[in-house]
Amino acid sequence: MKKYLVLLTFAVLISSDCWACSFPEKTREEMFDDAERVFIGRIISTQLKTEIIENETLDVVNATYQLVESFKGENPQIGIVKEIPFSPGNCMLGLLTGLEYVIYLEDHHFVTLPSGSWGYFNAEAKDVKEELNKLRDISNSGT
Repeated sequence: MKKYLVLLTFAVLISSDCWACSFPEKTREEMFDDAERVFIGRIISTQLKTEIIENETLDVVNATYQLVESFKGENPQIGIVKEIPFSPGNCMLGLLTGLEYVIYLEDHHFVTLPSGSWGYFNAEAKDVKEELNKLRDISNSGT
């Protein structure tokens, strides 16, 4: 009986999405409209700092990026974006030095999955090219 209880508990924990990052899905156009800035940036360094955010002391990753391509807003050639250190379910990307990311920033400098941000390993991959071309189309349409 104890074996079945352990298996049942394990099955419930595995199937639970309590640690999952969940958020209402938006269209590309909605994410683009909601963002103040949209760009591709290559992360060139990261640094862990402690900041006070909404009266709470938090570890924050400051990621310095080099601008690759700008789609919306004024994006400096070298800039900083932020995220809370990555952990399962916290909706962060886990920004890694040397990789490129499509970054949607709303009214803050935090990069999150719900805002539409995403990263890629291979800019020449078919799926990545298609997504970037769709983003260029949205940007050029003046949405």
